Amino acid sequence: MRIEVNGEKAEMYINEMKYSSFIVNKMLGINQKGYIGLYVDIGTIGYFRDLKVTKRALKIKKEKEVSR
Repeated sequence: MRIEVNGEKAEMYINEMKYSSFIVNKMLGINQKGYIGLYVDIGTIGYFRDLKVTKRALKIKKEKEVSR
């Protein structure tokens, strides 16, 4: 799984897919930077392998101008 976070938007990609499988358009919270957490629910076992975190520059999407 690959997760790309850009500002308030997060996209999840499964198995090296070209297009995201899951999109969060507006994440909650006011933090602009912080930590990464991996969550495993009570009574389950989680294994993480080859975890890689890469910081990238913020991609600013330009709004389309409306012509009158």
